[in-house]
Amino acid sequence: MVSLQVVEAPRDEPGLPLELERIIFEIVASSCPKFIPVLMLVAARVRNWVEPLLYRVIYCSASAAPPATTKFPKLDSKKLLSIIETKSPKIFHSVRYLFIEDLTEEDANRVIGACSNVYQLFEYYTPSHVDTFAALHHLRRLTIGLRQFLNRWRRRDDWDVAHVFTQLTHIEFMNTDGNGDVLGLCSILPLMSRLTHISLNSFLNHISVDDTMREQKTLLCIIALVPKWAATADTHPLADDDRFVCVQQHGSYRTDWLRGADTGEDYWALADEFIMARRSGRVE
Repeated sequence: MVSLQVVEAPRDEPGLPLELERIIFEIVASSCPKFIPVLMLVAARVRNWVEPLLYRVIYCSASAAPPATTKFPKLDSKKLLSIIETKSPKIFHSVRYLFIEDLTEEDANRVIGACSNVYQLFEYYTPSHVDTFAALHHLRRLTIGLRQFLNRWRRRDDWDVAHVFTQLTHIEFMNTDGNGDVLGLCSILPLMSRLTHISLNSFLNHISVDDTMREQKTLLCIIALVPKWAATADTHPLADDDRFVCVQQHGSYRTDWLRGADTGEDYWALADEFIMARRSGRVE
């Protein structure tokens, strides 16, 4: 007769090959970041694997809570700054998507400065200094107020900052009002040689900027974001340009941004799909 003795492994010992165990925990953490604080309690090695994933997407707004459906942790500015002060700087190297809104200038500078590897940044109603952007060498997508952007561009005092802006592929301008702002935009766009997607939160029917965007051959997608459908979409000067798309926003821009950070299915993707359908003859 053979007896089988079951011995429990210590909690901190891996039950699977280490690399396989790591992959499993990272998949679980990525699929639902809200579970990460629980996963961090399993073992020290698991904490090291999954804690950086907790901050892959940061949403921080002083005026609005994140949509209730978001799977990402909720952080207010006070809590986020406390984490930045107490955690290792390496933790924030994993931040790829950063949403900050209505923060003070000092707080915004500290947050942006800590997240130097950010790929997509929403920075609105936040008067941060332009030199804060100098370290964002991986920044490719930016949402910002038009006047904010122009102020940063005009105040740049070194090549590093200009280089960051010229590396952008996607830019969304909010509050696109005022002839002075429009003319400033026309002078800057030709310098952004890698820009493929531009979005304006109005029709901004201004002949100078229309001509500038039509002439910029690097642009693959030109979007007008509107809160409700307007008949002028068909008579817009760029209506005959197959890169031009009018997108009606039904929901919150915050929800769309978070969905894009999570799945990539945001209004940029919607516009790209529509342009492809138009060029293939599937839509008018």
